[in-house]
Amino acid sequence: MTCPFSGVTFDKATIDRILQQTQNGDDSSLGSENDDPEIQAEEEDSYGENDIAQQQQQQQPQTQYPIKTSLKVQIINQTSGRSKDLLVDISADLTLYDSIYDAKSVKEAHVRKWTSDLARKVKSNCSEIRCVVYDDAVATKPWRTLRVEELKTITTRQLFEQVSVSSTVIRMVLECVPIKVGANVNE
Repeated sequence: MTCPFSGVTFDKATIDRILQQTQNGDDSSLGSENDDPEIQAEEEDSYGENDIAQQQQQQQPQTQYPIKTSLKVQIINQTSGRSKDLLVDISADLTLYDSIYDAKSVKEAHVRKWTSDLARKVKSNCSEIRCVVYDDAVATKPWRTLRVEELKTITTRQLFEQVSVSSTVIRMVLECVPIKVGANVNE
């Protein structure tokens, strides 16, 4: 980092040391001029070719992704069109079922509400509820299709680690589909 006032370049370790000293109230070595010619000569030697290389590296833009602590999720009922937008914590302790599917706000928005005919089919094991997960980076192709029981085993941390870093919203589309005997969910 280059000081805007003096033009002197400091490395991260030096900045951290200075911050630590000021936080501890020890500012005896900060802002003082060195009158010792030997120390001045050593300091002048240290601002050589390495500083030029550091300045060139610092001038190059670096891609840094912010640390995400939550996911934006939109859960949608494909049949009714009802939806709910959620902000979900990224955690190894929170399952998709608890934090999204079974969330109080999702229930209150009636996103999980189905017609009486579809509810009857689910209760009689002729149909089941599935959740098709999309991330917005690849909105046309689902990341995965999950049964409700699978939502209980996948954490929000696992979901976050699997979807694209550039995703801003994860879409979860609930659908009621007939059960095919011997069929694989992800077909």
